Amino acid sequence: MKYMKLLSSVLCLLLVCSICACSGEVLEQGNTGHGSGQLGTLAPSGQETLPGHQNDVFADAEHLLSIRVLDTGKSDCILIKLDETVILMDTADADDYGEISDLLQSLGISRIDHMILTHFDNDHIGTAAKVIEDFEVAEVYMPNYVRDSGLYRSLIESLEENAGRTRVHKLNDDTEIALPTGKLWINVSRVYPELSHEQPIPEDSMDNDLSLICGLSLGEFSALFMGDAEKKRCEDFAAQTQYAGQYDFVKLPHHGNQNKALRELLSACRVQYGVICTDAFVSVETELVNLMLGMGAQTYYSYNGTFLLRTDGTHVECMQ
Repeated sequence: MKYMKLLSSVLCLLLVCSICACSGEVLEQGNTGHGSGQLGTLAPSGQETLPGHQNDVFADAEHLLSIRVLDTGKSDCILIKLDETVILMDTADADDYGEISDLLQSLGISRIDHMILTHFDNDHIGTAAKVIEDFEVAEVYMPNYVRDSGLYRSLIESLEENAGRTRVHKLNDDTEIALPTGKLWINVSRVYPELSHEQPIPEDSMDNDLSLICGLSLGEFSALFMGDAEKKRCEDFAAQTQYAGQYDFVKLPHHGNQNKALRELLSACRVQYGVICTDAFVSVETELVNLMLGMGAQTYYSYNGTFLLRTDGTHVECMQ
């Protein structure tokens, strides 16, 4: 027991050092397409930054991608802006609406072009119905299955009530979303091919492996968002070779859980930055922490506050 406490303390110290070292870090990618290049430091910047940062290092960028991972505890909510296109991926828990709404309003966002709901766990669709009611949501993408829960029913009711302004895509097949610049794609789970699209899933435990996995790229930069994918879903995704390659940033799945398939996938991706949505470091599996450290990847944890990544497709700035 004493050994385990000592190990935990050492890991926490390493984590703190890692986070402090990478605040404001910028990855300048080379022409290899593998995310290699010289690391430098740029000053944090402008409206698309966290409070207290002023200088806009991307002021002259032709295109700008920002990825915000909100501090909503053990739940997921990710706000993405690619130039003027707004993407909201998952909507955290039901009691997180105030934080989400305040952020959207503070950024002057009244329209969400694309809402992606990776799966129907309460900590991913918690405020979806309310967001659809209060903001102009143009397109909603979600997996095509049924969940027996009050929040799922509220979501469906809200979509039906707002059918005049919101188009719903219940995905059975992989989809690429047309953007003015960059590329956004959604990979659909094949873990349960026999699943009915009319009846609720027989076991709630199936939900995570029905997660949509999404990819987003701009220039030489690419990001992967893994929902709550567990072992079967990670194996399913890794087997689809069209998605193999470098991902500079990964939103790690299922609040810091680790499995062999995820380890192999992350190693193949050569990930540089990762974010775990969790409410405490002790909730994260030690094997995943060690894996990220071993790869030299910077790992951020949402309980430390909102995470922000910005890139022009060549340089990457991260801060929290």
